[in-house]
Amino acid sequence: MKITKKTRLATAIGGGLTILTVLLLAGHAVPVSAATPTVFVANTNGPVNGVAAIPGKVLFTTQQSLNVFQADVNGVVTPFATVPANAACPVNFNPLPSEQLPEQYLAVSTGAGGVFAAGDIYMTRLGCVFKISSNGAAVSLFATIPGITQAHTGIVFDRVGTFGFNLITTYQNGKIYSINAAGTPTLLTTLANDVTEGPDVAPATFLPAPGRLLVSQENQNVIVAIDPPSGGNVPPNLTFHTLDTLADIESIHVIPALLCNLSGGVGSGADGVFFTTNEALGQILKFSAADFIGVNGILLPGEFPPSGGAANSIAGISNSPATPNRFVFETTTTAVHEGSTFVACNPTLGCTLTQGYYKTHPGNWPAAFTGSLTLGTVSYTQAQLLLIYGTPVKGNGLVSLAHQLITAKLNALKGASVPAAVQAAITAADALIGSLVVPPIGGGYLSPSSTSGLITILDNYNNGLAPGGPGHCAD
Repeated sequence: MKITKKTRLATAIGGGLTILTVLLLAGHAVPVSAATPTVFVANTNGPVNGVAAIPGKVLFTTQQSLNVFQADVNGVVTPFATVPANAACPVNFNPLPSEQLPEQYLAVSTGAGGVFAAGDIYMTRLGCVFKISSNGAAVSLFATIPGITQAHTGIVFDRVGTFGFNLITTYQNGKIYSINAAGTPTLLTTLANDVTEGPDVAPATFLPAPGRLLVSQENQNVIVAIDPPSGGNVPPNLTFHTLDTLADIESIHVIPALLCNLSGGVGSGADGVFFTTNEALGQILKFSAADFIGVNGILLPGEFPPSGGAANSIAGISNSPATPNRFVFETTTTAVHEGSTFVACNPTLGCTLTQGYYKTHPGNWPAAFTGSLTLGTVSYTQAQLLLIYGTPVKGNGLVSLAHQLITAKLNALKGASVPAAVQAAITAADALIGSLVVPPIGGGYLSPSSTSGLITILDNYNNGLAPGGPGHCAD
């Protein structure tokens, strides 16, 4: 929620960092989606803020309760956890009559990158970040950011890896932090002193800003893209990247390649895959997988309608690098979208990454990787595995199978669950390879016809498409 209404779009320079903005020109033609939400929870008993969804439940907070609530697949609401007051983050905060507590936002760990345990929930309240167990029974103070006295925060997990698979939090004073699994915060950068909310990390497929951390500075009407740490670009002064901007954006949400629904399957039918709030009416709205046919990129829920006109409640930016690449996702409501979320594919299953990620991120291989992997009966070092990753297939089924087998074994090491059919394929692949040495380390060869079935099973698993398996981490 914003404090004041500003209409300016800015190019700001501060601390040697440049924020570049691109205007969405008035009257510029953009595609319009036919997405139509339905009411999922009709009454949350207060202004609803944070939402997070996992198979089986939608979690949410309000500004009139210390509880985190849960709504089951039928929208029936019950308490999930109570996050008590803490001296570091007092709850006697009352900026508006309807806001009895600071805004409290939620994020669920999917176990991406093997850094955080899958299934735990994290919640912001001023400068405190609380950790809640997957069943709501255990609540603890996880991290504290000093000097945060204003209500507006944001929280998300980096599921891509460009920011270390850490927890990202944002604050009203423009500061953005990364928090590791030990609860240690690191200041990434400081933007303009403005309501800074709704972060998400863009995957490589989002060509306007691949791998960047995207945040909304709501009162300035800018969406900032922050470059990941690399070379001389280091915290606490990470540089900013080019932005596409829109007015009154509350949050940013990467549209997953694999949509999971609230019932626990891959998105289909009328089951909810994306949930958003109507804070003013105390409602939670849902969108189905059908609303996302032909839609990709990021969603940009707006908090307030444009002055003097009807609301384009949720806008978006597609994966295309071309201009214009903006679209209107939903126009049927004038909802105050304070919190929104996609359903996290079953976080207890973890998630998978593809060979492209492991090939280009050798420093982010799972902690359980001890320096070597066995393919067949032969052990390979990481340096050798990277050489295998870089070897073209050229009609050799052994090379293609090795690419997928390495990736599947790394995914298992980082905590992604392995369905029985996939484990059987891994075992069969090792047996088929036997003592053959994979090129370029050796001269082994297998015919493509002998490996194609196993490659298909492992490739589906690594891309998050295996029946009963984990979803994709969006590398």
